[in-house]
Parts: sequence; structure tokens; C-alpha cells
Amino acid sequence: MRPMFCHIKPSKVCVETYAYSRYGIWVYVPVVDGTFLTGLYSEMIAAKKFNTPNILSLNNYNEGLIFTNPNLRTDNADQSDGELDAAFDAYIQKVLPNLNASQRQSVIQEYPASDFPRANNTFSRADAINSMPIFVCPGYNMAMSAVNGWYGYYVAGDAVHAADLALYSGEQ
Repeated sequence: MRPMFCHIKPSKVCVETYAYSRYGIWVYVPVVDGTFLTGLYSEMIAAKKFNTPNILSLNNYNEGLIFTNPNLRTDNADQSDGELDAAFDAYIQKVLPNLNASQRQSVIQEYPASDFPRANNTFSRADAINSMPIFVCPGYNMAMSAVNGWYGYYVAGDAVHAADLALYSGEQ
């Protein structure tokens, strides 16, 4: 199953904007230095330039949760889709200020209110856009572009960002 939003290519403006977003999300973005990162991610994936033919890529199921502002938990179950979309649009304008109204509408359509719980709808949708284009889609695209690629979700416990590291290191 392909994660949501992966078929939409985030623009350079979109990715750079995350670096300047409030609430501390995306304090840096990768820089192509010609040595460690030898090219743009999208170009490297398209050219299938990997150091190995085997890639296992995993993401945590709730990857974006800890990067999402908890103050967004204000929606209630009685709000209409239009009210929820307006709240989500206001959030998108804050974290992605360089997107125009048409681009924001595309994001709203990709993450419709009906796909998320009614209560705290804006928070849940924000969690998804904090997770998919930054963590989930790059891992998925890399695994699917490799000669031998596997992709999976870590879902044990709360499965937030980095919750799985102790398991892999054997420090449990």
C-alpha cells in the first residue's frame, strides 16, 4: 500500500518552508554537499543511484505526532467539514506560507476531513502532513526504487518518532 501524499512532489519552496516553521519542526533540511549527499534526493531516486542494491526502510506509524503542535487540539465533533477545512487551511498557511490558495486546496483535498476523527481533526491532519512528505514518503520511495527494497511500519506501543531505536540497538 502506498502512503498518502507520496504521489505529490513537494516543491523546493515547500521543503525549505518547513525549515522556518514555528513550533520547532524541521530545524534543518538536508544540504547536498557533493560528498555525503551527492545529489538531490528526487534525482538520486529517479536515477536509482544507491550505495547498495538492498534497502530496508522503516517508519514509525505515528512519525509526525511529536512534531505537531498540541495546541491544534481544538476541533470538536460537531463542526462541519467546511469549518474543519477552514481551520486546517489556517494551519497550512502558518507552516507553509509560500503555498498559494490553489496549492493549499490540493493539500486539503489530499487530506479530507472525513478521513480523520472529527474531534481534533486539524491536529490529526497536521500530524499527517508533518509525517508523510518528510519521513514516510522518502523512505517508501527509496525502498520501492531499490533493486531489492522493503518498506515497513513500526507499530508497537505508541510508535512515535524514534520510539523504535532501543529495539534496533538491543538496549531494551
